[in-house]
Amino acid sequence: MSTAAYSKHRRRQIAYGRWNPRGNLGAVRTHIRKLEDAGHTRRAISLAAGLNEHTAAYIMRPETTCVSSYTANAILSVDPWATPVGFVPAIGTMRRLQALAALGWSARSVMERSGISEGSLHTIRRGERRYVEIATHRKVTAVYDALSMALPPETRASRATRAKAAKKEWPPPMAWDDLGIDDPAAEPDTGDRVPRRVAIAEDAAELLAEGYPIGVVADRLGVARSYVNQALREVSR
Repeated sequence: MSTAAYSKHRRRQIAYGRWNPRGNLGAVRTHIRKLEDAGHTRRAISLAAGLNEHTAAYIMRPETTCVSSYTANAILSVDPWATPVGFVPAIGTMRRLQALAALGWSARSVMERSGISEGSLHTIRRGERRYVEIATHRKVTAVYDALSMALPPETRASRATRAKAAKKEWPPPMAWDDLGIDDPAAEPDTGDRVPRRVAIAEDAAELLAEGYPIGVVADRLGVARSYVNQALREVSR
C-alpha cells in the first residue's frame, strides 16, 4: 500500500476511536489458505487486495510474526469466488494442456515454447488452479494453436505423456471446438453418442482426407493402426 493510503486509513480510524495497528495474523493466514484452496495464487491474492504482489507470500512465512490492521482487512476482504483482476478461469488453459498431453506433448515441450515454468504447467494441467494470469492463458493458447494439429517426435517423454493422458482420460484436441474449450459448461465430444468404432472411423476418414498418413491418424486418435483399418472396413460395409 502507498504511504498516502495508509496515512488516510490511520487518520480515519483514529478519528472514530478504532485505531489498532495490529491485525489478526492467524485469521489472515487462515483466509489466505482458504483463498488458495479456491484456486488463487498468493500473488493473485495480494493484487486482489490492492497490496504489493509479494504481501501474501510474506505473511505466510514462518518468521512473520505480525500484520498491520490495514493489510489484514485488505486480505480478509478478498472474495474466494471472485475472479482476481488480471486473471481468467483456468479451465480453458487446463483443457488445452491436457489435450496436448493426449497427443504426447509434455509439459517440458510447452515450457520451451511458452516460457512458463514446468512446475506451473503441471499444476494447471492437474486442475489445481482455479485462475491463471491472462498472460499465462494467452501463452498456452498460442502454443496449443501451434501444436494441436501436430504430433511430437516419438520419444520416451512423448510416449509417457500420452500414456498418462490416456490413463486419466484427457480428451484430445479433436474433442474440443475453439469456442467451447473455454466454456466451463462445455463437454468434450469423445464420440460417446455413437459407437466408438464408428466415431473412430469418422475421425480417421476426415484426417486421411486431409492427407495424414495412417500411422499419424492412429496416434492422433490414440488407437492402434489395425483398429483404425478395422473400423474403416466395418463402417464402409
